[in-house]
Amino acid sequence: MQHAVRLQWLGLAFVALVVIVGCDANASTQAPAAIKISIAGSTALVPLLDEASKRYMKDHPAVTIVVSSGGSYTGLAKVASGEVTIGASDVLAEGPNSGSLVDHAIAAIGFAAMANQGAFDDAITSLTSDEMRGIFTGRLKNWSDLGGDDQPIVVINREKGSGTRGVFGALVLGGDLFVASEEQPSSSKVQERLLATPGSISYLALSYRHDSLKTLAYQNVAATTENILTGAYPLWSYEHLYTRGQPSDAVTEFIAFVTSGRFQREVLPHLGFIPIHDMKATREPHL
Repeated sequence: MQHAVRLQWLGLAFVALVVIVGCDANASTQAPAAIKISIAGSTALVPLLDEASKRYMKDHPAVTIVVSSGGSYTGLAKVASGEVTIGASDVLAEGPNSGSLVDHAIAAIGFAAMANQGAFDDAITSLTSDEMRGIFTGRLKNWSDLGGDDQPIVVINREKGSGTRGVFGALVLGGDLFVASEEQPSSSKVQERLLATPGSISYLALSYRHDSLKTLAYQNVAATTENILTGAYPLWSYEHLYTRGQPSDAVTEFIAFVTSGRFQREVLPHLGFIPIHDMKATREPHL
């Protein structure tokens, strides 16, 4: 009898051990919990963030990153309210919600006046600061005023709330003093309209430079990487990712990937951005 009880006890113990080992095995083979990172904001940053997300998700299958645009100020508002994980911005966060946001500078980017190409602007390669102000405030209305042929100037603006508009206005006009004109909701739409509209001119981040558009120098200084690195070309800003408070470990790892030397040097120059640690020029505040 005692032998039978002992055998029964040993059997139950063996079953329990198998169950425990089985549970541990299942736990060790379970996929890691899914993580979603949502990013919204600057359209100028979309090419960089799309490429970063694609590369990061390939090596981190448990992470899903969703990138949308909407403009820098929209991104800042959404991250401040908790609607998205990260707000992407060409401009510094300011105002009542900025106190809750943490800034992560990830790159530098140049901006330039870009124009539709035609006989009207063949002879024009650079604009002075006064000419640039004259165009974008509406004082100058014809390409002949700039030494070109007779052709009305068609200004295409980004809509209010755009970081590109904010940066270009601050650096060239001293504020949002743009002439009332056609407005577009994204940099890609501005690029499309410039390509299709004779006499048109606008301002874009160099990540949207196009071979069929004329990229104009400023004060006879070309918008090249070297000129931006040294500060000789002054129309540039830092690019920012903002989080609401200190980021989670997953977000910290993604931002570290974006600012890693390998990603910055392999990817950023091909997209028109400048690695943040290569900048010799500085700007305070970090516009």
